[in-house]
Amino acid sequence: MPSRSAPEKRVPTLSVEQWRSAALQALAEGGLRAVAIESLARALGVTKGSGYWHFENRAALLRATLEEWETKTTERVIARLEAIADPRARLSALMRTAFTKSLDARVYLALASAGHEPLVAATLRRVAQRRIGYLAACYEALGHTPPVASRRALVAYSVYLGVVMLRQQAPEVVTEAREALVEHLIETLI
Repeated sequence: MPSRSAPEKRVPTLSVEQWRSAALQALAEGGLRAVAIESLARALGVTKGSGYWHFENRAALLRATLEEWETKTTERVIARLEAIADPRARLSALMRTAFTKSLDARVYLALASAGHEPLVAATLRRVAQRRIGYLAACYEALGHTPPVASRRALVAYSVYLGVVMLRQQAPEVVTEAREALVEHLIETLI
């Protein structure tokens, strides 16, 4: 009688980072419902077991996707900006990034439409607070008092969200003179 060997442990074909990145892209393109292990596995050409290797369930994948968005579009951006010593140049670079990058805008729109979901709502709130707080610190570094810096930060973030909405609802308005618009926003907000 032949001996039975222990079953081999399956090795995932994609890293957790690859899954998180793919899920973030799916969120940007298809909204919250596109963040599902089965559909992502099909799109990535792997078995769903590869996804379940890294994520217990869809909720875990969604949490990881939201963390990826927060890290990639907020924390990493802030970390890069901190290397810029001049506060005016830092704010200018931040606004150029914010007003020209589309991944963050597409993900934000997808999340805003699902803002009733507790995990999504908490993430949106945390990201908004972090971004507004960072903007306020930048305005303070320009010499504004904390109350003025906070108000300017709130206005700047509100303008950003308005531009994000316009990109979706009337893209031709924003794209016709994109560079001129970005320069005008920088001049106005700084």
